[in-house]
Amino acid sequence: TLYDNHFHDDDIVAIAEHDGRIVLTRDRELLKRRAVTHGCYVHALKSEDQLREIVERLDLARSARPFTLCLHCNTPLHPVDKASVLDRLPPRVQVLYEHFSTCDACGRVYWEGSHWRNMRRLLDGVLPNNNAGGT
Repeated sequence: TLYDNHFHDDDIVAIAEHDGRIVLTRDRELLKRRAVTHGCYVHALKSEDQLREIVERLDLARSARPFTLCLHCNTPLHPVDKASVLDRLPPRVQVLYEHFSTCDACGRVYWEGSHWRNMRRLLDGVLPNNNAGGT
């Protein structure tokens, strides 16, 4: 997954072509470009409906593994001991949370805080059989 609302169409096409990615977009003109060999027009307007639409149309529910890749660089996350990341955590997080994952590529630290809970609620409504997983 790669997302940046500031990408220009030419950048999206180049990345998709280079990496063999599927372009998901509401921009029909972008999908008409010859270099976009794999693309999907997204009909829904609201983000939750868009997610549901893509999961259903591309049959992603069975293979979904949420909370296993870095949101920044798409690298697999690894569980770590709290002590190994303690100095990198905000003071409140140090007190409230015990379970952490890190990205070896960019160094980001993840925990099951409010952002995680919000994403979890969204995924619970989209992925059947409680396939929303954990960290």
